[in-house]
Amino acid sequence: MLVALLIGTSAAGLWLAWPWIVPLLSPVPPSTAGSDLAVVLDGGSGRLNGC
Repeated sequence: MLVALLIGTSAAGLWLAWPWIVPLLSPVPPSTAGSDLAVVLDGGSGRLNGC
């Protein structure tokens, strides 16, 4: 019973801390100054339009 409680608590803690853990594991590379992209959210699947 105690082991199940510890596993559940650990899983809940990992779930709640995930947004802070992910950038440490796989950081996003900095964008370049010359990038000219705009993301259009129109309900389509994955559209990127250059400016």
